[in-house]
Amino acid sequence: MFKEIMQTTFLNNRVVDYIVSLAILVIGILSVRVVKSIVIARLKKWAEKTKTNIDDFLITIIEKTIVPLLYFGAFYIATRGLYLHPTVSKVIDVLGVILLTFMAARFTAATLEFLLKDYWLKKSPDETKERNIRAILPAIKVIIFGLALVFLLDNLGFKISTVIAGLGIGGVAVALASQ
Repeated sequence: MFKEIMQTTFLNNRVVDYIVSLAILVIGILSVRVVKSIVIARLKKWAEKTKTNIDDFLITIIEKTIVPLLYFGAFYIATRGLYLHPTVSKVIDVLGVILLTFMAARFTAATLEFLLKDYWLKKSPDETKERNIRAILPAIKVIIFGLALVFLLDNLGFKISTVIAGLGIGGVAVALASQ
């Protein structure tokens, strides 16, 4: 009777397939939590002993970008063992691309912000430079996330050549208007 229940098909998957996928998801989430609690905690203790702040930055970046990607990776691997409707499978793939693109843009923006603040301000601390960096950072972030959006749209199958041409023409118009 137990074998019959395990072999019962529901939504084109056997019950045993659902159990295996659930086990993979639980093991993946627990693995990420263990890595987060043990490895990152040890890295934080090690970073407290150093004088530089680049290690603190790297730990923060790992917590904010890598850990969410690992959680999604556990979910993604767990769902690959199931037969899903092609639309559901495509939605999961698109969500993965969106998450990966957003996290890469976030990582790039945070890295550039750290480098600008750490390199320029530590070289010669100056109130004017600090104001300039605070003024230019939002523009840099807009450019990074704009490029990430173009990259994302291209990966999702949209024709972006017309968007790029439109941005070029728009940039010329803004340049002429600002004169």
